[in-house]
Amino acid sequence: MTKLIFPLVLMTSLASGEAAAQCTKDTDCKGNRICVAGRCQNPPAGFAAAPPTPATVPPGPADPGWAQGAGIFGFIAGAVVLGMSVAAEVVGTEDPDFGIILGAAGTGMLAISGPIVGIGAASARADPRVSGSWVCRLVGWSSYGTTISLALVAVALAASDVEIPQGIPSTLGVMGLSALINLSLDAIWSAADARKLAPSPAPVSWMPTVTPLPLSRGGGVVVGLAARF
Repeated sequence: MTKLIFPLVLMTSLASGEAAAQCTKDTDCKGNRICVAGRCQNPPAGFAAAPPTPATVPPGPADPGWAQGAGIFGFIAGAVVLGMSVAAEVVGTEDPDFGIILGAAGTGMLAISGPIVGIGAASARADPRVSGSWVCRLVGWSSYGTTISLALVAVALAASDVEIPQGIPSTLGVMGLSALINLSLDAIWSAADARKLAPSPAPVSWMPTVTPLPLSRGGGVVVGLAARF
């Protein structure tokens, strides 16, 4: 009789232990209750549950914006600035007033083109994963600021009937061209970085197909190739 009572008592004890444990973690309890020593209880005053961990969303493709077009515009604008500067030096020897006008126009062209190219490059760097070329950006803006300052001084001196030494307008044109080239390279580089983050197109696979023709059309089969995108 003793051998039968002992397993029965042991099984009853295990069952009562499992029933007593209502929970093993807070999520096993309903509402705002928490699990304490295997039982669901109301949380104490001032208790704040840990916020749920947000799901990780993979980053999407980067947008190149209009950085590519800004880079092309910068190359063209740089050539125009250089051409106006050389023309201002050549024409200025015979017609100083017209030379001043050309020099001022070249300076204005440079002043407008730099920010346009810079803003275009920044449109691709709106995504933090796109960096472009910080070296070209640093050299470009440094050359831009220096050239604009010297060109304004040269135009002001020429307008005050101060003779500008030969070679100064052309040198300023070369400096302006260098500034816009560096800014344009940064814009094109930024656009290329953004395009690398775009999803690659699905490969095209070709497979042979055999299509039977109905007997009403004489029967037979049609053999061809099918493309899957």
